Amino acid sequence: MKRLIVLLVLLFSVNNLFGQTYFYKYLYHVEKDSGAKTKLWSTGGDTYITFTNNFQYCYQSDKDGIQQQYCGSYRYIGVDNGRITYFYTQRETGNPFMQNYPLCYYYFSSDYSRLNMWSDSSDLNLKSLGGKSYIVVYERAEAPSPQNNAPDQLW
Repeated sequence: MKRLIVLLVLLFSVNNLFGQTYFYKYLYHVEKDSGAKTKLWSTGGDTYITFTNNFQYCYQSDKDGIQQQYCGSYRYIGVDNGRITYFYTQRETGNPFMQNYPLCYYYFSSDYSRLNMWSDSSDLNLKSLGGKSYIVVYERAEAPSPQNNAPDQLW
């Protein structure tokens, strides 16, 4: 019995060590002030989110959980209005240059099936959108299966 308990503890520990990766499908952008929904293909796209340390941190990643370049980690800060909230950790580094970095948040539904990304800066991938502030909306889905796009023959 003790061996079984030790084995179960090890299995859960390994899972938390490497993290859990989920696929989120892009749905649309919502203009923060008006609530208007729109598809902004230049800034929206499907993404993977990997959670580590018992969901205390998360970050954008590839399907294998490898963090995307220029995407920092988000730290769990609690539940607000029923939304699970993560905060961009670059602001917390103590680096004076990072103190001017925009506030960035991930808001998840209670079951992590829905994700809203929001930043206080129109400079974050949104300069070409007239300086409006948008919330990017995603929904957790099954990851697409890899497609074979190779030609039938080489020319």
